Amino acid sequence: MCRSDQKWEQDHFQIFASYNLTKEQHRDDFIILGFLFEDLDRVLFDKRNFPKIKFTQSGNNFTIKNTPIDLNKMNEHKIQFYTYNFFKSLFFLINNDYDYKKTKCKIDFKKALFYFFMDEIIKNTKELNQKLLIITFNFKDDSLKHNWRYDFIKKYLSSMNILHLDTKEVLNKHMTENYLKTEDYYSLKDLHLNKRGNKVIVNELNNIIEQYK
Repeated sequence: MCRSDQKWEQDHFQIFASYNLTKEQHRDDFIILGFLFEDLDRVLFDKRNFPKIKFTQSGNNFTIKNTPIDLNKMNEHKIQFYTYNFFKSLFFLINNDYDYKKTKCKIDFKKALFYFFMDEIIKNTKELNQKLLIITFNFKDDSLKHNWRYDFIKKYLSSMNILHLDTKEVLNKHMTENYLKTEDYYSLKDLHLNKRGNKVIVNELNNIIEQYK
């Protein structure tokens, strides 16, 4: 289910703000940025445990709201009929055969914001003579199949000629060569990479860094 308002929280793309704060300190350097494909959906979140940076869209432009962050600000308390909302949402999801991995909720907004972030980062890396590497990660279930996020981001990075470390490809290759299974690379608790999965990717990352020293 999608919200109808146009005010959203910048979650995974906090890396955008972090890069802007530190970019001048790393002229002529090697810049590595990483994120989960699924994080593209989290730009829709407008509520977390603490206040977050927010972006408001106006045409093709985005403006930053809620800065500086007030960490002492308490979340607003509203009366909620949780049981009613839960069953209402559950009924909707069941009857619509909902799979959030496939959902294209607010897809145009997600893509527009992604373009905005990445275009700004790429422009700055060129001006500062920085070599940019993007690393993309997946949860365990994403490693078994593609979705629109994967195809969209892969196509964009390729079109912009950006150095890209696709961890799905790296793990699939290692899996085939060593006769392992997907679950051998992920934690059973949270579906994130385990020690083996991280080691495989770090080794590949080191190989790339060595090429550009």
